[in-house]
Amino acid sequence: MPSPAELEDLGRRTAEVAHDFNNLLSVIMVCAGEIAAGGGGEQRERAEEIRAAAERGAELTRGLVGGGRTDPAPAPVAVTAAIGDAARLIERMLGPRVELSLECEGALPPVALAAPDLERILLNLAANARDAMPDGGAAAIAASAIAVPPGDPILGTGLHVRIGFADTGSGMSPEVARRAVDPYYSTKGGDSGSGLGLAGSRALVRRAGGDLRINTRIGGGTTVSIHLPALDARGEPLALPGGDR
Repeated sequence: MPSPAELEDLGRRTAEVAHDFNNLLSVIMVCAGEIAAGGGGEQRERAEEIRAAAERGAELTRGLVGGGRTDPAPAPVAVTAAIGDAARLIERMLGPRVELSLECEGALPPVALAAPDLERILLNLAANARDAMPDGGAAAIAASAIAVPPGDPILGTGLHVRIGFADTGSGMSPEVARRAVDPYYSTKGGDSGSGLGLAGSRALVRRAGGDLRINTRIGGGTTVSIHLPALDARGEPLALPGGDR
């Protein structure tokens, strides 16, 4: 177990690296903007995508540079719009051999998860889906409102928004599925996997009062479901507080 001094040193070094990385992202954004201004057609479109991705990366690093300061509660987020805004980046993450489809119910209630965090989760799921389909396949994101009944071990009773990310990949064994959300657990060899994508995604979802769940079988693909408490028009939760975290 790291000592408090070691944890403090790790936090300081993390903030320093994030600060320097943010400077590099600034250079990328400037260069991408210059390319977009001087180009046209597909070149300009790609340059704008590079700049947008760098801006999103800068948003992530700002939280690390802040040295762990507590952020205010995020404003209610419209799920359908947030998924639509992230769709192009998700397609890029999946690659040209994976077909992506979106299906969102109309008039979904908002949720208390920042849009950049939702995008970060979806990109993590897209990266895992891509790796599970090396020969190509299909991925689908579907969002709907569901009523969680009493007795759920994690989720509170009441209305939630469920976002399912499904792929037609190789699937996971029960043992791998159980450990998939453990920090640093990865079945990918070498340096290709850190084992932090699903663990970090679940942490974000649970901080928002929800849960992340995996339904998979060998050869039958995987569906990762994100459940988030729904909010009313005033930002008040439409579900009771959840159970063990």
